[in-house]
Amino acid sequence: MKVLIVAYACEPGKGSEPGIGWDWVTALARHANLEVIVLTRANNRSSIEQGLAELPADEIPRFVYFELPKLLVRWKRAHVAIYPYYLLWCLASRRIIRRLVLRENIDVVHHLTFSTDWLPGCIPVDTKCATVLGPLGGYDTVLEMAGFISKRSQRLDSLKKFFRYAGLRARRWELERATAIIANNESFARTYSAHAPGAWVTSLSTQLCTAEPPKRGRTNRSRPTHASARKLLLSAGRLVYWKGYDVVLETLAVLLRRGVQFEGLIVGSGDTEYVTQLRNRAHELGLSSCVKFCDQMDRGEFLELTAQIDVFIYPTFYSTADSIMMEVVEHGIPIVCFPTNGARELLGDDYLYFAAKYTAESLADQVELADKHAPENITAVRRISEAHSAEHKLSRVINLYQESVDRYRLENPLISRGGGDR
Repeated sequence: MKVLIVAYACEPGKGSEPGIGWDWVTALARHANLEVIVLTRANNRSSIEQGLAELPADEIPRFVYFELPKLLVRWKRAHVAIYPYYLLWCLASRRIIRRLVLRENIDVVHHLTFSTDWLPGCIPVDTKCATVLGPLGGYDTVLEMAGFISKRSQRLDSLKKFFRYAGLRARRWELERATAIIANNESFARTYSAHAPGAWVTSLSTQLCTAEPPKRGRTNRSRPTHASARKLLLSAGRLVYWKGYDVVLETLAVLLRRGVQFEGLIVGSGDTEYVTQLRNRAHELGLSSCVKFCDQMDRGEFLELTAQIDVFIYPTFYSTADSIMMEVVEHGIPIVCFPTNGARELLGDDYLYFAAKYTAESLADQVELADKHAPENITAVRRISEAHSAEHKLSRVINLYQESVDRYRLENPLISRGGGDR
């Protein structure tokens, strides 16, 4: 079977979407019955070719690179232009996808990374083969977030929710035309089934656990050299208001008032104005001496850091769990968060420490509980590792590819493989 994977974000050694893209396409390429072609951004070509050089010759996917003009690439580097650039890239790449489907006799086109539900996708609706979207997600936050973010962030949140609602309605026909939709979690699956009643929808998260299931629990990690301190890793990636960094600072302030000794780390990058706001807030709360802001790290450096921490605080207001949570689990580190659907579905109640209320005090209670009483959670870690292993998830995706091809050919009996006539 020949598969064309559209992976806008794909780069070795990175976390979040680029790392997910790389892990998925290289894992799929190892399957003997798949020939994998990947369409991705030319901007990442150098690092991709370095990564490919380290793979066995028979497990290398074929890459096709595409980029918009350099002027637009420079424009994209401003944080406000990320989504407009992605939209333009998607629209422009459709011509390449049509050509590849016909020239390469593609069986399935799969839009994998940066696949968001409120912007048009890359796959043309008239593609002459089976099409798969996802794991697809969108902007979906809990109402309790409003109590922790600024007026500016509240306005942005309302605007994002409006665009998502409008985008989903505008994409209804596109979603229904897809052979299959993979939703990031069950909540999103219900949303897509409601907006596109004719679509075949299943759910599967993007996160892959690439490490072997551990033989021991959280005692595997390296303890901090200063035993009296508690190192709290807060997150890595983009610093954005919907991931709960405002309440993280409030939680640390509560711990400080309780006399808890700790070293707090906030790792990541994001909108300059929001990052400045966070730094100023930390100073106002008296956290300057115990909280450190670190720039975004590469994946290897971050994984080394996670081996040293005691508690991971990640009170995202977003209903989709992030890949960062899976990387923390690989070290058996307890995670304190709010009870959002995405985190629950990804990791389960037996691993997470949920705040009873959407308050900083409740989060602080769970931080202290997790650090003092976290059990040897090897059973939960093994369950998570096996459920999200590349072998388990990719077998589901490959079966979905075959079912999608069969469904497409049944529904389009006059169109054969690669768009030719029977």
